[in-house]
Amino acid sequence: MKKRSLFKDITTVFASKVFAILMGLLLGIILARILGPQGKGIYTTLTVVPAIIVSFTTLGMRRTAVYFIGRENYDLSRIVSAVITILVFSSLIGILATLTVFILIDDPKFIPLYIGIITFILPFRLAVVYIAGIYIGRENFRFANMMKWTLPLINLTLVILLVWVLNLNIAGALLSLLLASLATSLMGFFKLSRDFTLRIAWDGVIIKKMIRLGILYASSLLVIKLIHRIDIILLEQLSDMKEVGYYSIAVNIAEKLWQLPVAMGVVVMSRTANEKVKGEMEQSLGRLLRLSLLAGVLGAVAIYFLAPLLIPLLYGKDFGPGSVMLQTILPGIILFIIFRLLNSRLSGLGKPMTAIYSVVPALVVNIILNIIWIPEYGGVGAAMATNVGYILAMILLLWRYTRISRTSIKTLLAPQKQDFVIVFNKVKTILKK
Repeated sequence: MKKRSLFKDITTVFASKVFAILMGLLLGIILARILGPQGKGIYTTLTVVPAIIVSFTTLGMRRTAVYFIGRENYDLSRIVSAVITILVFSSLIGILATLTVFILIDDPKFIPLYIGIITFILPFRLAVVYIAGIYIGRENFRFANMMKWTLPLINLTLVILLVWVLNLNIAGALLSLLLASLATSLMGFFKLSRDFTLRIAWDGVIIKKMIRLGILYASSLLVIKLIHRIDIILLEQLSDMKEVGYYSIAVNIAEKLWQLPVAMGVVVMSRTANEKVKGEMEQSLGRLLRLSLLAGVLGAVAIYFLAPLLIPLLYGKDFGPGSVMLQTILPGIILFIIFRLLNSRLSGLGKPMTAIYSVVPALVVNIILNIIWIPEYGGVGAAMATNVGYILAMILLLWRYTRISRTSIKTLLAPQKQDFVIVFNKVKTILKK
């Protein structure tokens, strides 16, 4: 089968992410307007805990599957069976871990009904991640993309029914997420069963190697997830739920600027794992990095000036304080684009420890600054601490990457005339079509 162009793969992944963003934006608006700042804060905190746990209990299996499938060292059916077997065990571990965390938090606002629903979302979210990893590893971005946008579409539809029409509030929002995750994972299993013979079997050779590498990927994803979400947990402990509600809106909008680099990162990781000539992705990476930074800066400038109008208009006047938090967090969001793309390249090379070495020091600084600044500045303090953490993590990873790849910072980041020529030609081609 002829390999599609890098640009076409990135465009396909990005288009699915844009659709998912629109669904997520509508979902956020509906939940914010119906639940209000307090209810939105509770919902956000409830979903953050399993999101952090999922980042580890996935055992890095999406990236591990991409790496093993791309390297073609084992029969594909054996790899798929190993992935499914690991899914069963990691789901059990995730359920127990989620229940344990909520028991330790012991917050009366988190009633047993909420905890029960959010806990059983976990195995289906894991299944979506695992199955997507298999198809990304095969460079079948079309089906992986379908799973990406199907989940938020179903979730939005169910939220309109259960939260807006039936007025089930937080329980309805959580139940919508559970049913959407279940439906998407069933779709994935159906496709998988048609392409492979599915079985749960202990293939010791592959499973041990996948878990060994997967734990490294999972540790990397966990610390990255923590630096993304520890501020919300600390904000809930050191401030109040309204501040969490405001802040969650700000972060949700700001992180939309990552969608283009995330789309690029998915393709970069898969292409790196599948590359036959060592370093063939290296020359494309710098250009992708520079173009995604340019797009991010332009988007951030627009959001900065529109934020005071955008948030009250979309989410209601009660969420007005979130606009300052959104403006504050933008510098860290933009510079973290560099981290995301370089980390995708390193993941495809099977080097997840590099991200851990870079994020852990930044995470420690982030936590300390959150503890110092949140009591005085609330959500704005959390945004400032996150900025420092993101920028420090980016600097450390950039330094490590240049040493591993023997590439200069100037080569990676300095704009080149050819970058703009390529963009102009691509746009011209698209307009002609």
